[in-house]
Amino acid sequence: MDTDAFDRILDECLDRLAKGESIEQCLARHPEEASRLEPLLRVAHASRDACGFEPSAEAVRRARVRLAAASASRLAARHPARAPSLVERLFARPLHVAALASLAVIALTVLLVVAPSLTPATPASPTVGPDTGIPPTEPTSPVSPTTPSTPSTPTTPTTPTTPTTPTAEPTEPPATETPDVIPAVPAQDGNFVFYLSDAPNDIADFESLTLTIDSIELKPDSGPSVSITPDGAPVDLAPLQGDIAQQLWRGNVPAGDYKAVLVHVSAVEGILASSGESADVVLPSDRLRVSIDFSVAGDEPTSFVFDITVHRTGNAGDGARYILSPQANESGTDRTIQPVQTQGDASAGENKGPKSDPPGQARGHAKTEENPSAPA
Repeated sequence: MDTDAFDRILDECLDRLAKGESIEQCLARHPEEASRLEPLLRVAHASRDACGFEPSAEAVRRARVRLAAASASRLAARHPARAPSLVERLFARPLHVAALASLAVIALTVLLVVAPSLTPATPASPTVGPDTGIPPTEPTSPVSPTTPSTPSTPTTPTTPTTPTTPTAEPTEPPATETPDVIPAVPAQDGNFVFYLSDAPNDIADFESLTLTIDSIELKPDSGPSVSITPDGAPVDLAPLQGDIAQQLWRGNVPAGDYKAVLVHVSAVEGILASSGESADVVLPSDRLRVSIDFSVAGDEPTSFVFDITVHRTGNAGDGARYILSPQANESGTDRTIQPVQTQGDASAGENKGPKSDPPGQARGHAKTEENPSAPA
């Protein structure tokens, strides 16, 4: 079968894997190419699972707080506060003020309307004359009726308000949040050394296969992750075959138990040895992950080897495609390696350790994981 036909079959199987079909079902569809498909499908399956990510509990909590605040703001914008009407403002006054006003109105009505109707009328004087037998008397001045005065509306005495002195409320110190990631400190005599190596599968096809590594992340059993920043120079995997390994970083990390290592890769460039042309190298995601248990002590250095391998899909040549993947069973702290002498080791600063520093004193063990995407 030619390369194009095999590539189409491989792409079809990768699509079926992404939709949930098992590797055995894909191999059963193409039994004539099962021997070539199986290792590629298993590498693709492991690489796809390596992309799993689970946010920390603190990140979920902060996201929920931001979501609740955004929902409250949107609800307030849809339903603005309504100004109270005149009737609502009147009835919103304190009850004792309304009662006093009602009593004043009733008292004024009684004085102006009811009181004048209850005043007795003045009797008329009898007629004086010679026929009445009543002696004349001195006339009296008529008494003018008294006009009732309009009582003034009683006013409620105002109690002077004693000004209150404002008291300063104690200010609570801001709560400190635990960081999600803490940076590691490079040091020439640090307690942790990181090496990079390559399992010799199809690396012989390359004249050079360089990776640009932005950062290295150590996942502890509990607490924040530890971030390691190498010097940034590209690393060539071609000379790092078998037990040969290159030191990328040395420094101090928090002592304790760890369960995973992630290598964040920003660029991959491969040059074929046969033609000198660029190779088609696929990195399933921007990081390579190995789930592995190991420990770091504070009194003696711990060396960790991260092993990467490259697999070819299809026939060798300009049309071949290559896939990068981590090797869990070749990684860990119990590896015996041969550190290489690089150009930067001669003038190494805090990021480099001595070239003869082997990854001994291992307190962990590497293990091959069937599911590398287990939650960190």
